[in-house]
Amino acid sequence: MTDGENTQNRWTSSQSAIDARMTAACNNVKAAGITVYTILVLDGTPTILQSCASSTDKYYKITSTSQMVSVFSQIGTKLSRLRVAK
Repeated sequence: MTDGENTQNRWTSSQSAIDARMTAACNNVKAAGITVYTILVLDGTPTILQSCASSTDKYYKITSTSQMVSVFSQIGTKLSRLRVAK
């Protein structure tokens, strides 16, 4: 959950470096079989969050903080439908 603007982290303030690090992290997590949901809050750049989400239905854009409860409820419903099998 973010505004999608990678402007500062503990190592750098270079947006391109932060974007590259985030992209690598997203790719590694998805390659490990972990489902990624992303939420763009209010304004920001959606591109990196859309590509980080495991699929288009796992990316959300909200325009009001009051929508957070609904989005988390939707995600929770999707997660409750998961089943782990050997």
